[in-house]
Amino acid sequence: MIMYKKAFMLLFSLFFLMFMASCGNADSVTSKSVDTNAPVIESITQKSGTGGDIIDIYVNYDASKYGRDDFSVLIDGVKVELTTKYLSGKQFEFALPLNLEAGKKSIAVELGGKKSNEVEYEILKPEITSIDLSEISFMYYNEVSVIIGGNNLGFSKDKVKVTLNERELEIETVYKTGIKVILEKGISSGDLVVYVNGKEMKTFPITISES
Repeated sequence: MIMYKKAFMLLFSLFFLMFMASCGNADSVTSKSVDTNAPVIESITQKSGTGGDIIDIYVNYDASKYGRDDFSVLIDGVKVELTTKYLSGKQFEFALPLNLEAGKKSIAVELGGKKSNEVEYEILKPEITSIDLSEISFMYYNEVSVIIGGNNLGFSKDKVKVTLNERELEIETVYKTGIKVILEKGISSGDLVVYVNGKEMKTFPITISES
């Protein structure tokens, strides 16, 4: 009889230890997977755009008690450097960095080392559509400005190249809908080729006359 009691107590102890261990594991999994202090993105005002566009994100609590530099933005999981950002109430506004490759991206914010949920954002493909001058005369000028029209040109000048007869032209400025280049006297007629982010985009025939 005593042996049965000892065996019963031993089995009971083993089951009790196993039960406590399983409860401990469940608690540890729950604490790791749930983080109630992480910021939550409730909405985003834009779903697509290009580099330099202003994005408005709304979070789940009053963010104005934090400084602008307390917020970080992650695109595809990588922190990005922001040149413009603004914080007011639940709204966090920032400018997308330049030179982003086209395609679907995930945007998240981070506060105090805690990452939010991710929202989808599409970077639109750059387009080159037109040129304002296809016939150029240097009769009265030593240089002429030419505007190349386009869309989604969220790129810095070093990511854009324009050539005429394989001679690289000076780029004065790049903005979302155009590229302004300088043509100097002495250049000859030929094909003007536009490259964006290392990719050839468009070719325009240009006629140059001295008179």
